[in-house]
Amino acid sequence: EAAVAAGATAVVVAASELEVGEAATKSGVEVIWNVQSAKEVEELVEAGVGMAFLIGEEDSESIRAAVPKDALAVLAVDAMQASQAEVAKCRELVASDCKTLLVKQALVGDEEDMQYSRFILDTLTNKASNAFRITGMTGAANGHFGTGDFGKKVEDVIEWKRIGGAGLGPDVAATAAVVGKSNMRAWAAK
Repeated sequence: EAAVAAGATAVVVAASELEVGEAATKSGVEVIWNVQSAKEVEELVEAGVGMAFLIGEEDSESIRAAVPKDALAVLAVDAMQASQAEVAKCRELVASDCKTLLVKQALVGDEEDMQYSRFILDTLTNKASNAFRITGMTGAANGHFGTGDFGKKVEDVIEWKRIGGAGLGPDVAATAAVVGKSNMRAWAAK
């Protein structure tokens, strides 16, 4: 009820909370069932309430197999895994015909929320090669041949502060604001 009052159009409900899910449906809210096993999927489908399922990383293959073809399967992957394993996992899921992903704990209210959300969205939606990039290929125009960046992986590993790493540092907007302010002070002092 609180979610509906706050404007929610969908809620995630544990499969064991059938009454809560039915009440949410009656109040006009879509229900995404958080399932832990293929048996829970089958029980919800048999009860006539299962059309959207949130599936964790554990045993996801067998659970996905139980989801009806016309239902929605949302696969959850934890954010900020060591060595950016979430990127590989998400790409693996998409390659296996997963249509909807949820990156859990991507936004938690800290200073890395925006940087991480940009990183994960850009990384997962970028169509460029993830094996290498070639930059600086302007030799014909400016004579700077051989200054490219060959063989370097696009996804250099980022150790996020939230999980004990150094982080990315300030984002571009924050850096630009600081530089702009410093330049403005220097100009005004003249």
